[in-house]
Amino acid sequence: MLEHSTREDGLVLNALKLPGGNIVHTNPLLDSGFDLEIIAYSKTNGLIGFAIRRPPYEEIYFKLFGLSHALSMFHIDITMTQIYIAGPGGKIWIRSRPKGNWKLDDLSRLDAFENWDPDRANLETHEYEVTELPAGGGIYLQQAGRRHAVIGTHADGPAATLTVGGYFLCAARIRSAMAVILHISMLSHLLSNAEHVALWQIYIRIAMFWLYTTSKRPQEHAALAGYLPDLSLSPPRGWMDIVYLACMITLLPCLDHRNYGSDGVPEFEVEEAAAVCEEYSEWRGWVSETYLCQDKSGNTLDWEGDVFSSCLLHMAIALSNYHTEAAENNPTAEIFQLFTPVAFQSKLRTVLRSYDPSLDKLLASKKKKTNPEKFFLFDGEELTWRKL
Repeated sequence: MLEHSTREDGLVLNALKLPGGNIVHTNPLLDSGFDLEIIAYSKTNGLIGFAIRRPPYEEIYFKLFGLSHALSMFHIDITMTQIYIAGPGGKIWIRSRPKGNWKLDDLSRLDAFENWDPDRANLETHEYEVTELPAGGGIYLQQAGRRHAVIGTHADGPAATLTVGGYFLCAARIRSAMAVILHISMLSHLLSNAEHVALWQIYIRIAMFWLYTTSKRPQEHAALAGYLPDLSLSPPRGWMDIVYLACMITLLPCLDHRNYGSDGVPEFEVEEAAAVCEEYSEWRGWVSETYLCQDKSGNTLDWEGDVFSSCLLHMAIALSNYHTEAAENNPTAEIFQLFTPVAFQSKLRTVLRSYDPSLDKLLASKKKKTNPEKFFLFDGEELTWRKL
């Protein structure tokens, strides 16, 4: 993989070699590991000359690779796919679905789209959806069970692509993506299956990796920043993205409609979210002992009171206001028979008490002062972080 990335005609761009060589890096979430040089290449399925390799799903935790011009042949991912657009050029997202009875189609054939060429598209037998995704901050959610391909559009330079947990995820504005999915989840009156996947299966893994790597593998910061522009830790914005991501994971029990009926969230998802929250608790302690935070006036901020807890409370209030407004605008919606503002507030208070009992008391007093359209308290540029 590394050798292939150095070739001008190579399909792999910027293969990441973390310190340590061919070792299996510990996966803090699953108590297993991954080898970036061996397993990471498995998602180049369908590329000519490379065998299809399928490691067990539980081993597919975090894999980095970039494809020249973001080319990928048609394939079906495990469940859902989110695309965030980054890099110097845009991409073309192509989805294919057979007309008529899809169960009889070639979707079950792994080689159905080998050497696929857009010029050979058969409009009589298939429906094709072609979406142009501009570079910088875009987001796209792929429905399950649909063949899809991603093809870069920039002739002069490729765009690196990040794969997380078996999902394509381009390293762009993670904060924008969080805001979009929070907005969607509230406007659609709780989460659809698509948002479940994004929140539980994607963001949890990103959060765990960022928390673990920033605090326990600082030697990798520079290498990772090359792949994750938002995780450039020289300005505070990258650090604040980690805080906001952890806050969102903390609030997940309030956002999932399965918690408002008899189903409940599957145990493994609860355990994974709890693992992130535990790691975040350790991470906050590490940041407090390692860095000093000041505002524009030079005033030193208290990490927990002024930053961590305040960001969580602000996001909680914004979501609460969103929900109340949605319920008032559509009071007869069936979903609100279970997902009432009272039920939401109850779960919200439970979550806040588990984080810090004092936040429950602050919720009511600060609720009216919070802008419901702003999820994030700090942008990051107004803060200064320096090592102690």
